[in-house]
Amino acid sequence: MTSAHVIEVGGIAAGIVVLEQGGFRFFAAERAFHPLEGALFRTIDHATRAARERLRPLGTPNRRPSPPDPSGPEQRRGSHSAHSLPF
Repeated sequence: MTSAHVIEVGGIAAGIVVLEQGGFRFFAAERAFHPLEGALFRTIDHATRAARERLRPLGTPNRRPSPPDPSGPEQRRGSHSAHSLPF
């Protein structure tokens, strides 16, 4: 019996993974995920993470963005107020 799981990313069906010897084989459902076609993943979570990476814009780190600096651009350039430290 075949074991298949749908991989969804952001409400988009990225593809399916099918259990086979050695892991889960990815089959893309959308063009954005074609580079993953045929890839073998150890777990379903690994396949989901790889699909998520395909949707992340280039240059976007894999972490939450930092909040904006409340001191403004002048403070970041080196002018320090009594409330900010130079380091």
